[in-house]
Formats: sequence, C-alpha cells, structure tokens
Amino acid sequence: MRKRIAVILPELCDILETELVGGIHETAKALGYDVLILTDTFNTISDSDNTPYIQGLASIYQLLGTASFDGVIFAAGRFHRTAMREQITAVLREKQLPCVVLDERMEGMESVFSEHEEGVYLITKHLIEDHGFTNIAFLGGVPDHEISQQRENGYRRAMQEHGLAIDETMVFYGYYWKQVPTDIADRIADGSIPGPEAFVCANDMMAMTLMERLLEHGICVPDDIAVTGYDGGWRAALHTPALTTVTGREKNLGIQAVYRLHEILTGQKCSIFETSQVIQHGISCGCPPLTEAAPLAMKHHVISRMELYERRKNYMASNQLSRFTGADSLEELSSQIDELAYTQFNILWLDVCLFTDWTFDFKDSTRYRKDSFSEQMLLLLSKRLPVNAPCMYHFPTQQILPAMEKPHEPMLLVLSALHYNDQVFGYLSTAYPSVDDICLDEHYIYWCDVIAEGLNAMQMRLYTDYIHKQFDSLSVYDPETGILNRRGFLEKAARQMTCGQCYRYILLTYPTNAQTPVSITGLIANALRKVCSQGELFCRITEQYFAVLLPEVEKHSAESWIHLLHDTYLHRQGTMLHLIDTEPIYVTDTFLLHNMNELEHHLNIGKEKLDLRCSIRNNFPTSAQEQIEHLHFEIHSEPQRDWNLKEIAARNHLSIGYLQRLYKERYSIPVIEDVLNARMERAKWLLTHTDLRVTEIAEQVGFGSNAHFMRQFHSKVGVTALQYRRENRK
Repeated sequence: MRKRIAVILPELCDILETELVGGIHETAKALGYDVLILTDTFNTISDSDNTPYIQGLASIYQLLGTASFDGVIFAAGRFHRTAMREQITAVLREKQLPCVVLDERMEGMESVFSEHEEGVYLITKHLIEDHGFTNIAFLGGVPDHEISQQRENGYRRAMQEHGLAIDETMVFYGYYWKQVPTDIADRIADGSIPGPEAFVCANDMMAMTLMERLLEHGICVPDDIAVTGYDGGWRAALHTPALTTVTGREKNLGIQAVYRLHEILTGQKCSIFETSQVIQHGISCGCPPLTEAAPLAMKHHVISRMELYERRKNYMASNQLSRFTGADSLEELSSQIDELAYTQFNILWLDVCLFTDWTFDFKDSTRYRKDSFSEQMLLLLSKRLPVNAPCMYHFPTQQILPAMEKPHEPMLLVLSALHYNDQVFGYLSTAYPSVDDICLDEHYIYWCDVIAEGLNAMQMRLYTDYIHKQFDSLSVYDPETGILNRRGFLEKAARQMTCGQCYRYILLTYPTNAQTPVSITGLIANALRKVCSQGELFCRITEQYFAVLLPEVEKHSAESWIHLLHDTYLHRQGTMLHLIDTEPIYVTDTFLLHNMNELEHHLNIGKEKLDLRCSIRNNFPTSAQEQIEHLHFEIHSEPQRDWNLKEIAARNHLSIGYLQRLYKERYSIPVIEDVLNARMERAKWLLTHTDLRVTEIAEQVGFGSNAHFMRQFHSKVGVTALQYRRENRK
C-alpha cells in the first residue's frame, strides 16, 4: 500500500529546518512512509515581493490539489507571506487532506507545537545552579504571543523554583530581531540601566547581537555579563565567543508531527519517543569549551557544506545554460540533463516531469499553466544509478512519480517547480539518502532555472515555427514562384477531383550542387507552367519539391511527361545549360480516390520516397569527372569485388568506351589494369602483415583460382608470393 506524507515547508537551508525534517524523516521511515518535501525555497517577509518569478516558485504547492498524498505536515507558522499561507490552507481544505499544522492553530486541523518552556527553563537553571548567578535579565520575543510566552514562562519558573526575585524592569521584548538588543547594550554601556550578571535571550539572533554590541563597548562576555540563546543553530556554535544555547526542539517537533498524523490516518496511537532538549554549551555563559554531541553534529553539517562547495568548483565550467538552451528536442534536452546530473551531489533519484501541455498556447501566448497541474505528466527523465529507468512516457499526475507505484524502501524526496517566471512547465524531483544530503541553495535553484531556460528556449523555437507555418498558410500561392502552395493545391484539387476516379501524382526535384544558381525554383515553376497547359494541377509542395496531379495515365506516359518537362526546362535555361546537367529526381504512383483526404496521404508517402531517393542520389557523384574519381576510390577500397566494365559503365550512365577514355586520361591506366594493381597491393599488404595462407589471400583479393593469382602475382611483382613474404615480412 502506498504511504506518502507531504511536508509543506517554505525553505530548507538552515540547520533548524534540517533538524525538523530529520525528525520527520526518521520517524516516517520507521513507520513506512515516503516523505515528499514541497518547497518554494523562498520565504520573504513581504507579500509585495510576489513577483512572477516568486509565483512560479510557489506553484509547486498546487500539486497538493492533483497528486495523491495520505497526509500533510504543514509548517504554517514558518511562512512569512500571509497570502501564501492562506492559499495553501485553501487547497488543503478543498482536498480535505489529513493534516497536522506546526506551531500554529487552524480551525478544523490538528496542530502540534514545539516545547519552548522546557528549553528556556533548562538554560536558566544552568545559569543559576552551575554558575551561581542570581541577577538574571530576560530578553523575550513578542509580548502576549503564545510561543514567546512559553519561553518567558520557562525563565520565570526556573527563577521562582530557586527563590530568586525577578526585576520586571529587566524583562525586555526584542521581537526576535536586532534593534532592541543593540539598544540594551548601548544603555548598559552609558549607565542608563544596570548591567545584570547574565542575560537569557529567547533566540540566538538576539543573543549574538547583544554579545557583539557589548563587546564593541568593551564589556566582556562572559566575564562581565554572561549571555545565552535559544535555537541551537550552527551560527551559535561558530560564533565568537561560542554561544550557549538549547538544541533538540525542532527534531522533537518533527517526531510529534509524524506520530500525530499516523494516529489520524490509522487510529493507532504511538508511544512517542522524544529526544530531550539539551544545552549546547558554548563559552558565552562562562563554561569552558566542551565537545557535546550537538555542536559536533553542527560542525559536521557545516564541514559537509564546505566540502560540497569545494566539489562544486570542479563543475563551474559545465556550460549548463548553453547546453540546455541549445537542445532542439525534448529527447536531446533529456539527454543533456542526464549528462550533467553529476553536478548534483548525493542524489539517489532525479526525475523531470512536464505537463502534457507544457508550452503556452501558440494561438494566445498569454495562456499557459501557472496555478494548476495537468491530469497527466510526461516523464522527461528518470535518472538512476547505474542505469536510468525508462522515460519519455505519460503517467497520471496523482502518482507523482511512476517509481513510487512500485515496491521500494521509504524515500526522502524534494519537489520543486520548473518554471519560467510565472509559467510553470512541471516539477523536478530529487531523492536523497538523508536530510543531511539536501542542500537547497543557489546552486540548486540555478539547476532548476537552467532546465526551465532550456524548456523556454525550445518553446520559443516551436512558437517561431508555428508562426512561420501560419504565415505560409495565409496564402494559397507560393510567394517566391507565384504557383500554388501545398494548401492551395489541396484546396483546388478538392474542388476538381472526383471520387471513384484514378489519378497519378508526380513529385519531383532537381539536384543542386555548388555551381547551381542560388534559386532555380522560379525556372522550374516556369517550366511547369509551360508543360501543364491542359489544366493539370501543379504546386511547390516544399522548398525544393514540386507536385503534379494528372488523370491516370500509363507509367511510360508519365515518364514521357517528365522528359518533356526536362526538355522544356533545359530550353528555358539558355546559356545556363551547363549548370543543370542532370535529369530530375522523381517518384510517381496512381491511386483510386475514395475521399479527399487520400490525396494528402499519398503526397506524404510520395515525399518520404522522394526524400529517400534524394538521400541516395546525394551519396553519388554528379559530374563525369567526379564519377571517375569515385570509381577509382571504390576500386582501391574494395579490389576484391567483381569489377565488370559493362556494369560499371551502366551504373555511371556512360558508354564503355567513354568510361575507359575518361579513366585513362585521369589515371594513365585502363580500368581493369588498375583493378589488378589494386588487388596486388592488397595482396602484398596481407602477405607482410598477416599469417594467412596464400590460397586465403588469393580469395580475399578477388581471385577465384589460386593458380591464376600466383601467375598474376609473379607477373606483376617479379617473385612468387612466398618469396615476397620471406623478403618483406615485418
């Protein structure tokens, strides 16, 4: 049974978010759930920053309305944009998805909250019991805010349990930002307020700002005033002096959320295992440096990021943008993404999924997908190691990924929108071994963006082709020659043709070469006008091809018609006759007309045949001189062939005498004599470079008789084949 949890998170770039997702993933994995993180990677404070690009990023949350999830963990309290939070909430309510909301109360939805009081209680108790401080000030968050109040309660409970009075003038509210702690440090420095022995701060940001400002005024931390924080971020561990803070809160929250959601989905109550919040010792409180587990984990996190950035230096010249935007087809783009996927480290899967209608509407370029998902997706790429999974097929969007419908171990995936401004093409899915391997930074965003740039470039090329075709279809006449174009030809034929009657079509073209005029199409059109004087239909069907429609005639009559056209065409060339020295390439066939669509069908078949004939023709020489050079090359490439003068002449449309004369003028040797020389040269090479027997060599160079070969070899070389081998063997 499929078991999927969607985690709705505005960003995943800080160790606190990593700690939260780590708690979710570890618990969900133990319970058999896949975890799919939907994130727009951008969490601005202002709704006014809602640019088309930001809207495109946020479109990933619309997947909730189409895909199939068992439940959702919604980090609503972390979204700074009110409008975005409300949009996601509306989708969840409409789909009636089982949902657990983090750190915020929402009507009709379950909520779980971080345990804030206990952590501040622990750190205040530490200052009292381990350091003997009694005059302790408190720098809280937002007055009358539920979470802020919990943290303040922890401070007050510790003070009261130890019988210490609280000076209410030394309880401040800093709104979790820098201005208030800066002002407090300034006032302590100028004597406006007395300096306490220690400050308990409700988050790390305010604590570090307070320390830095105190130090600027020459007030030492911790010698003059001790300072503690509350968050457990990596900045606290790396700050100078290292900040004493509390960690473990976010992981506990993730564990609680999964247990609660599992209970909602199954009715089974779990025995909640919580990792205790612990003090992350720095020296800002007066403790000596310690090597607690939490700081080591954070240092490991930072070191892994540094190593990641070092590795990325090796791939700065991968030329992703140029390669993606230069792809001419979805298949080529898929191949390019596959080749450059090595620039994304520590991934297990990489899947690129596109809407079936991923381009904008070519009839109205303002119409494109931006706030909804198609019912079907195209799997552009399914990157796996060591061998990719099949791709380039459609699948239902509700599956999210076809691979997730097959038996697999619980996975951790990140889903991000592929978009160009607010036009959305689909989504990118990456699977990771653990949350520590996820790094949704500017490198990841750039990777998503260059894939989208490739799709947009391809979209614009397709649109340009569409516009050209639209312009071409506006007229029934070819603008260069003035004769009917394909559309006009088909329309006029539909009016003149009769069902039940047989017709013959002819498709033709003239081969061109470097000496051919830039455009001979006008001359061909004039020839067609003269030959088709009895009302036969003709047109320029493509840039190089012309089509003629005749009432059914015998094939030899059609060939006579071709020769008549050629003679007329040559006559019209006048002094340019030497530029057109070949007959047209053509195909012809008859068909019985049952309906008007049959003509277009037969024209398409004829075009394929003509394409093939032109391809074959282009691989053969054109002028007589080129034919002779090509023949010489073939003889010396394959001397063992049965070279027959009559067949050679016929193949090159030359008389035997003319062929021999041209060949001897060019190479000073008759054709058959040159064949014999080529065979001897091949035999000498085989004698000196291989261990083949003489009889085998005779066969390989085209002699049916070993005795005949021996006689010819001795006559040409002056020694027997075996003597030649002994004297010249390398």
